Amino acid sequence: MFWKKRGFTIWRKTLHFSYPVIDIENQYMEANVFFKNKKYVTIYVDVKRSQESMEGDLNKLNKRLKKEQQLTEEELKNIMRLNAKYFMGNKLNRTKTD
Repeated sequence: MFWKKRGFTIWRKTLHFSYPVIDIENQYMEANVFFKNKKYVTIYVDVKRSQESMEGDLNKLNKRLKKEQQLTEEELKNIMRLNAKYFMGNKLNRTKTD
């Protein structure tokens, strides 16, 4: 039997993410967002406390992207929150995307 899943995927081929800190024990992750090899934003995710904070200039990043590729602060935090939960749940502590 096949089940149809509902939802959507946001794919940004122009953005690259790196995860310099993934601390499974303390349920904490840091993620950097790059565009054309320049870092624009760092996101800090504390899964234990359900907190996310962001450092950097998302507006500057969005000015470099096409309108349909731009992200809101909430979208970016949500993506990183879900990534952090996935990494913690699967005990992945060294992850980098290219």
